Amino acid sequence: DSIIAPLCDMSPDHFYNIPHLQPLADSGAQVHVMPSPASSSQPYMHQKMIQVDGKLAFIGSENLSQNSLKNDRELGVIFELSTDKGLANRFAQDWKDSVELPRTLPASCSPL
Repeated sequence: DSIIAPLCDMSPDHFYNIPHLQPLADSGAQVHVMPSPASSSQPYMHQKMIQVDGKLAFIGSENLSQNSLKNDRELGVIFELSTDKGLANRFAQDWKDSVELPRTLPASCSPL
């Protein structure tokens, strides 16, 4: 299973997603984060992308936190990768452009 999320969130807590991604990495998921700052060639990644067994995919706006999952109105879609080769290709490219989840937080973070 593979997950890509932004390293630097645009909220006041730029590392908002990191504590929620770490348990997934610890359980064996391959977790990557999109480095920052964003640029015209690599825009800010707000969505979270998850690929399961190379067959299913999830793409959504929600953060992996209790507040986002229980209190916010978010959007996410689960679908078969075979139905959308364009998104499968985007996931593969974003995977190449992303980095492994860091074990320690960077000294600073700027989403833009």
